[in-house]
Amino acid sequence: MALALVQRVRAHKEWIGDDHGDRYEEAMLSGVIPDEMQIVVKEALDHLQSALEYCALHVWLRLSGMPEDAKVYFPIARDRAKASDFASLVCPLKSDPP
Repeated sequence: MALALVQRVRAHKEWIGDDHGDRYEEAMLSGVIPDEMQIVVKEALDHLQSALEYCALHVWLRLSGMPEDAKVYFPIARDRAKASDFASLVCPLKSDPP
């Protein structure tokens, strides 16, 4: 699934472009980012976050032996976070309320 999400992001990147005469250059020159481009960028970032969460889940399952139904999230830590904070960021031990 992570690979499929990354492939989708590549398609979004191609749609946006990165060279002369494409949507990216038009936005840069005009100083206006069209709504559609904002949506495509948001979707790309969402897909990348999901791909990272799939990877985090697989790493967690392989290294921790935790049950497959554990809720695992890609860790987003504050500046100066310690390595010891990692486990609590990846897989909160408290159950989320239903």
